[in-house]
Amino acid sequence: MAKTMKIFALGLLAGIVSLALMACSSSPAASSAEEVNLSEILSEISSQVDVPSMLAYDTEDLYSAYGIQAEDVKQSVAQVAYDSVRSDEIVMVEAVDADAAARVKECLDGQYQSKLAATQSYQPDQYAIIQQCEVRQQGNFVTMFVSPDADQMTSIFDAALAS
Repeated sequence: MAKTMKIFALGLLAGIVSLALMACSSSPAASSAEEVNLSEILSEISSQVDVPSMLAYDTEDLYSAYGIQAEDVKQSVAQVAYDSVRSDEIVMVEAVDADAAARVKECLDGQYQSKLAATQSYQPDQYAIIQQCEVRQQGNFVTMFVSPDADQMTSIFDAALAS
């Protein structure tokens, strides 16, 4: 009887330790994903990069602007240059899951290709800028930075995700 109690106690202890280890290992990943705030990243970008006057889009505006469904979006920040001569655009979207992120990327890829086509013949300087930019997907995050400073914007975004 005492031997059975010891085995039971050891089994119970092993179960408790396993649960504690699983809880510890999953908490940092979950909290780091929850801590990413796209509005704060936009503020950081705006403080470090000379961004022109821009029109902001809400999540609800993403459908008319890009074809992105609101139910695919956990959070978003999107801005386009007021000046129609400039192609500057900042779009950061956290999708609700991987499938939604793929759909968001597809929509932004379409926007990117449209910008290239629209500027190729008529605005060669803007076309050259757009060619240096890209749509990127990192997990559930999708970004499109169209700017002469797109590399710096991307670095700021990457640093925010890494922290």
